[in-house]
Amino acid sequence: MNLLNRHAKIHPLGYRIENGKYVINPTEAKAVQLIFEMYASGCGYSKIIDALAGMPGRYGRPVGKNSLYTILRNERYIGVYTWNKRIMKIMRKWAGGKPNPNAVRIEGIIPRIIEDDLWERVQGRVKNSTRGQNKAKRQYLLSGIIECASCGAKYVGHTSTNSRGYQSRYYTCGNKYRTRTCKAKNINADKLEEFVIMNLKAFFRDADFSDVA
Repeated sequence: MNLLNRHAKIHPLGYRIENGKYVINPTEAKAVQLIFEMYASGCGYSKIIDALAGMPGRYGRPVGKNSLYTILRNERYIGVYTWNKRIMKIMRKWAGGKPNPNAVRIEGIIPRIIEDDLWERVQGRVKNSTRGQNKAKRQYLLSGIIECASCGAKYVGHTSTNSRGYQSRYYTCGNKYRTRTCKAKNINADKLEEFVIMNLKAFFRDADFSDVA
């Protein structure tokens, strides 16, 4: 119990802390239930974010894709308190985030928001989604380098698949992708990367490296 009190301030969406204990926040709990139900029914992150209509998350920013990723995997919503699930550092050095055999796991200590059946359906889809992502990793040369002219966020690489299975690569504003709070246009990744590489080649071909040195 002392461990729970010590880390009580680190609480997820759907709860508040009263006298060192987790208490359900009714308004946020409804949003959490909506997230799980929509995901279990096959909805993607973008559709769920639209349904939340800009609802602020734990730190006051709109709930985005990174937040959904964490929420859908958080065992506290089924009443399980966990701590130190992964080994992050050994002797102050990065340890790879592998599972920690000495992790703390206490069941029934937190009021649950999600029932077991819904939790299991969501976790089944999460596992299938993770397998698909591992098979289809793509490289984006300019991810994190391009800056959005509308909001200042960095562009990130993304791949979409149409109904015929054809995939297209593009760069999209980070705020647009994560929280749907920007309407900047996407940029075709193949065309942009080809343009940048072509201009870099021209620069290096004509550059006077004695001046550069």
